[in-house]
Amino acid sequence: MRSKLMYLVSFVLVFFLVGSAEADDFSWDNSGGDSLWSNPENWDINKVPNAGDAVYINWRIDPTEVIIDADTEARFESVTISNDSVGGQDYVHLHMTGGTLSAGNLIRIGRKELGMFTIDDGDVTCSAFQLGRKDPSKGVVNINGGTVTVSTNTRVPRGGSEGSELHLNGGILYSNGLVMNDPDDPLSGTNGSMDIAGGVLVLTSEEDQTEKIKEYVQNGWITAYGVNSGELLEDGRLALVQIDYNVTNPGMTTVWAVAANPVQARSPQPKDGAILGIADATSLRWTVGETAVRHDLYFGNSFEDVNAANTTDTTGMYRGGQDVSGYIFPEALEWGTAYYWRVDEIEADNTLHTGPVWSFTVANYLLVDDFEAYNELDTTNPMSNRIFSAWIDGWDEPANGSVVGYEDAPFTEQEIVHGGGQSMPYFYNNDDVISYSETTKTLIYPRDWTEQDVGMLSLWFRGHSQYVGGFAEAPSGTYTMSASGADIWNTSDEFHFAYKELSGAVAIIARIDSVGDTDPWAKAGVMIRDTLEADSRHVMMAVTPGSGVWFGRRETTGGGGFSTKQEGITAPQWVKLERTTGGLVRAYYSADGSTWTQLDIASVMMDMPVYIGLALTSHNADATCEAVFSNVSFPNTNVDPQWIDLDVGIIGNEPEPMYVTLANSDGVSATVEHPGANAALMEDWTEWAIDLNSFSDGGINLTDVNSISIGLGDKASPQNGGSGKMYFDDIRLYRRAEEPEPEKIVNIQWLGHSTVKVWDEDCIVYVDPERVNESLHDATLVCVTHTHGDHYSPSDIARVSNSQTQFIGPPDVIQRYGSGQAIASGETIEFENVTITGVASYNTNKPNHPKSRNWVGYIVEIGSKRVYVAGDTDLIDEMKTLGHIDAAILPAGGTYTMNAVEAAEAAQYIKPELAIPYHWGQNVGSLSDAQTFAELARCAVKILAVSEAISSDNWPEYTPIVGR
Repeated sequence: MRSKLMYLVSFVLVFFLVGSAEADDFSWDNSGGDSLWSNPENWDINKVPNAGDAVYINWRIDPTEVIIDADTEARFESVTISNDSVGGQDYVHLHMTGGTLSAGNLIRIGRKELGMFTIDDGDVTCSAFQLGRKDPSKGVVNINGGTVTVSTNTRVPRGGSEGSELHLNGGILYSNGLVMNDPDDPLSGTNGSMDIAGGVLVLTSEEDQTEKIKEYVQNGWITAYGVNSGELLEDGRLALVQIDYNVTNPGMTTVWAVAANPVQARSPQPKDGAILGIADATSLRWTVGETAVRHDLYFGNSFEDVNAANTTDTTGMYRGGQDVSGYIFPEALEWGTAYYWRVDEIEADNTLHTGPVWSFTVANYLLVDDFEAYNELDTTNPMSNRIFSAWIDGWDEPANGSVVGYEDAPFTEQEIVHGGGQSMPYFYNNDDVISYSETTKTLIYPRDWTEQDVGMLSLWFRGHSQYVGGFAEAPSGTYTMSASGADIWNTSDEFHFAYKELSGAVAIIARIDSVGDTDPWAKAGVMIRDTLEADSRHVMMAVTPGSGVWFGRRETTGGGGFSTKQEGITAPQWVKLERTTGGLVRAYYSADGSTWTQLDIASVMMDMPVYIGLALTSHNADATCEAVFSNVSFPNTNVDPQWIDLDVGIIGNEPEPMYVTLANSDGVSATVEHPGANAALMEDWTEWAIDLNSFSDGGINLTDVNSISIGLGDKASPQNGGSGKMYFDDIRLYRRAEEPEPEKIVNIQWLGHSTVKVWDEDCIVYVDPERVNESLHDATLVCVTHTHGDHYSPSDIARVSNSQTQFIGPPDVIQRYGSGQAIASGETIEFENVTITGVASYNTNKPNHPKSRNWVGYIVEIGSKRVYVAGDTDLIDEMKTLGHIDAAILPAGGTYTMNAVEAAEAAQYIKPELAIPYHWGQNVGSLSDAQTFAELARCAVKILAVSEAISSDNWPEYTPIVGR
């Protein structure tokens, strides 16, 4: 009996232990270095996952790729690919080349980040298949072979995710259901897509799912061979998504794709929607339908006519039955005209296959360069067409500071473009030596710049805002630094840096005397940096205006940031960094420079020499921060007294004159300068139109233009100047436009305190008439911002009004006045000669003008100008979204509104052509407030005297203050 009892107890104990075994969480670290799933050393707990385990594959080190090969049987409960990953790699990749993968629950590709799962072969089984989870995640699945079996739903994407992609290039995906972009399903995300190009989707539910799949196809969510179902591939084949139920697979819905040879005409040349130069608009070509023996062509300049025409047409639309797949126009086509054409394919038995209507447009210009033809092919390739091989820059010419194109492919700019997909990036640098910057293209066509009666050269350009970084020593040992910049954090930085290069063990100490409050997270401090690239490894010990002291570091190039902070500490404060040759960094702060507190310690590897010095970011790309440093030292190190300073990660331009030069083949040249001294500071695409007479008057023979040059600086008298980066696009020749009517002059008058008058020859608008000393009765429109007595004055309104005057105000103003039209922020009211838009106007930190009252300022669109009259407001976010403003009239007197400094920051948000301070000098504020505003606004400013007016033909131009 005793032996049997002991056996039973032993059995129960074993059962209890087995039944209580907990599943493990596995994280991939690739410590084994071979990327194989089956290697225990590649997992953080040094064993391979098994059934019941949760697996997380996150970014660790580039590249993060996990391979399941033919010898692997991978088992687990769930796997999440790219879970909260941060790092230099764009995605985390699970790559299955064979074997089996069995998940008891789910496979999730991408969580908060980009994850990729590629299946070349093998068998995958799971309960749920999810692409993406939580914004901004994206899951990408490439099924190139093998089988995937999902017992519940495949979700493309899972809820909270956008833009996931399933590419069914081969193999078979068996899934009980497919859910895509379903707004009624809380587990479904948005913008998911599936492309079928050789693989098969089998929906195993007994329910007929053909209608749902048809809806997905019609929405463009499921495509075939990369195009929407029913569209043609580039080789002319017709791509179609095919669906059946209970045919290919009994009781199941089957989805696949085909690319068939169509019976319709296809592959039009010119391509549908193309824009052609008139010299190229000479013929049509197409690919014939497979069964056609005749091709009926219809051509004209009306879509409706071409679409409706048949062989009985007698208007010239029907161009006859063609026996070849091409047609040469017997007539010259018209400049600047859209044309439409159709080819019907006729079989031997006269079966008609009506073709689609295609179109092209003959351009109303001659193209000099649109930068679309340039490529990255090696120069040994006869098709090579690199941008810097066509536009010759100053690469090998010391006196020429221009560089065209990027050092690495793609050489053209492909994000910042005016039209098409490419523009020319252009770096100018006139501050290294006495120099200019210029790039030149020798022309093949067009060389006759009188062809088609063209008379204007047009080119589009774009620059960057003014460089604001600065570093100066005064008095001796005290340094003032200015900087903008989004931040020093995450994967890249934007800041100003004053540095020295040192090797070995290094240290730096500095006292941060002050740091401007452009943001609670503005950072001023000491830094050690691996390179001067924005994504460099680095360490920084900083003082902030509102977040304490901060020790930040980036341990890998392009990686995420790590930080330690101590709140409640502000400038003045001492900071210190010490770094050993092995990369160990200690960060300290001190109130007196004697007693130091270590904030943290970190290990950050860097190459020698390192860059060590002072750094500042405003943590606000639209604001300039200023910090003062003193008592800077490099303990136990001899350093060069010379500092080098520059912006890191910020593109800022310095103003330089911009010009275009044309040259004949005999060497005669003529130059035209851009009329604006600050063209390089224009942040939006801007057209520069030049009358060709400007060149012919300078001696150019316009029938023989051999080259065109674009330059910044003064080539005739080279001198030390500025540097920056420009973009150029769409250089064209146009005919001269008919002389436009002269632009109407818009006048702005300040009548004192809050009263502004804006008018042109057709319309007079008063905003807040309160200081009107005579009966004028000339107002077309009166706009009142709010009910305070220094803005709303019925007696003054009566002095300017007549029987035709319209009245606008927020609802409580209209109620008090008794008539008129109410307006709210964001609303627009159009009149015959003026358009009025309401803009929010309120206090953020004062009780006088609460946001809840819904009071407004106004944008007055009159003539060709947009004039913003802000009303009684603080600096508010709505000012960032006003669009282009020609003149901004901003309160600068403080007390109840913005003060001068805040008003200047508002001007930096708005970027008007002209700013005028008001709401000063009478009830509140003084002339000194207006003058302070003018000094800080970073735009043209006019300080008006009471009753003084300024006309739009006499607005001052902004002249940047050097060093600001």
